[in-house]
Amino acid sequence: FTRHDPTAYGRLLASQREMNLLLLGFVSAIVAYNLVVSALIRDRVFLVNALTILSMAVISAYLTGYGALYVWPRHAALGDQIMNLAIAAANLCGLGLIGGYLARSHPSPASTKALRAPVPLAILAWLSGVVGPYHVGRHALLLVSALTLTTISVVLLREALRGDRNARVIGVPFLLAMLPGVATAALPRMTEFEAPWLPDNALGIFLALEALLFSLVLAGRVRSAESAREAADAGFDV
Repeated sequence: FTRHDPTAYGRLLASQREMNLLLLGFVSAIVAYNLVVSALIRDRVFLVNALTILSMAVISAYLTGYGALYVWPRHAALGDQIMNLAIAAANLCGLGLIGGYLARSHPSPASTKALRAPVPLAILAWLSGVVGPYHVGRHALLLVSALTLTTISVVLLREALRGDRNARVIGVPFLLAMLPGVATAALPRMTEFEAPWLPDNALGIFLALEALLFSLVLAGRVRSAESAREAADAGFDV
């Protein structure tokens, strides 16, 4: 055990809380941006991205304790069910995000089928935690999450090797932000792995980075929508 000076420890906690609130505000702004863009250009990929980020934010709130402290302080059982629902939603939305982004480049039927495979498993895993003990669903959802990440990795690699530019582009935020973020959240809780070099708010940092990078990648779809509208307007004028 290490004894800390109460005043210094209080300042440390206050600093961590301020940083986490800053990251939460940043992530919330990106979620709002994706929702607005989705409504303006009618591209549901932005909506799916917003739901993915929101699901990850709920998971972060649960793991850091802020959910139990501020959102459901007197309903621990409800918090556990919210966590399970957020994990299931993150799986479903993550698969939908990757599949929706690759749809324009017409991925191979095998890749499309592979991205759909974990969907029913995620739903069944979530239901097992609703009708039975929540921890049964939690463990099942963690296994499905590992399958989801593996499936996405294989599909992106497969399509990238086939020359799909979209797979290479969307693979950047997946490798740089999503995978490290999930590893940061899951490994210390599932194994004895520890990473003392990571800051205490590493999970929030990876979440903010994930939200930013995926939104930047999707920004190209806004330019595509504008070009299509301009071409349609030019054809109408002719």
